[in-house]
Amino acid sequence: MLNDKIFVIGDIHGCAEELQLLLDKIPLTSQSRIVFVGDYIDRGENSKEVIDIILNLQNYYKVTTLMGNHEAMFLDFLSDPGSTEAGAFIYNGGSATLASYANQQGKYVIPDEHIEFLKKLQLFSQTESFFFVHAGVPDVPLNYITPARHKDDLLWIRDSFFNSKFKWEKIIVHGHTPVAQVEVTPKRVNVDTGCVYENYLSAYELFSGEAYTVKKIRKTKQTLLRDQTSQRQAVRFEGKVPVTIICDGYTMSFETVNYSEIGMLVRCSTAPNVPVLKENALVSGEIKLISDTPLKWDGRVVRVIPKDGEYQYAIQFARPTRP
Repeated sequence: MLNDKIFVIGDIHGCAEELQLLLDKIPLTSQSRIVFVGDYIDRGENSKEVIDIILNLQNYYKVTTLMGNHEAMFLDFLSDPGSTEAGAFIYNGGSATLASYANQQGKYVIPDEHIEFLKKLQLFSQTESFFFVHAGVPDVPLNYITPARHKDDLLWIRDSFFNSKFKWEKIIVHGHTPVAQVEVTPKRVNVDTGCVYENYLSAYELFSGEAYTVKKIRKTKQTLLRDQTSQRQAVRFEGKVPVTIICDGYTMSFETVNYSEIGMLVRCSTAPNVPVLKENALVSGEIKLISDTPLKWDGRVVRVIPKDGEYQYAIQFARPTRP
């Protein structure tokens, strides 16, 4: 029956216009249940508006909002903007989220209502037949899963979940890993159809098996937090993020002094008092993030800066980082 329908919506990533079009398209009634599998923010241009839409939606429908790995990183950033975890947020498209809350000077203010929304997000939800989660689940019975034991898997898991032979008691409904269209198998349903990557935003009705989609309206624009009164292309964030740098065949360990999605200022962790990089040197490397997959980058050393008895290196990326 129509009143029993459950619509599951995939990763939105700041695509507010597409979300509103999708909500207008699906046949909602006052008894409909809507399940969001997380990743409302980052990468797209309108993260703040996405959360505003969902908060308003809760006034009219039964809405379940799950936490995605991007919301978890956002909370880490808000808790300690100088932490390594905060760096993971910025390098996973978090600057676009902050920009959606910012004024002309790049000063951002997150409304209390939005912080409360983030803190109340659930890691999983379930019905008699379905288990809703952002990324997937480990090889354990579903009644064994707890936020304390399995948070990382629920937010980040990929290959081990997809390749698993484990037989769970319910169908797992998830997002996190973009696919071309809603993917339905006997064990799981993936509703992340990569809207922010110029594909579709999808909703899937569980009992009828009907998918509703909205095509990305325009190409996603790289959005960075900026101070419009400054000549800098992006606001820099201070904090220590582990970085591996390869130059002339040598691999060295560094950490950031400050960083943005277009460059970073780093110091050598093992030999801070010795100049180990030269100006204009072409370099590449990896930035260690929370997930198992580091962010690969390449760029150029634009300045070598002697400071307080050690050397710091300003590196400009060849292209904006985009995991």
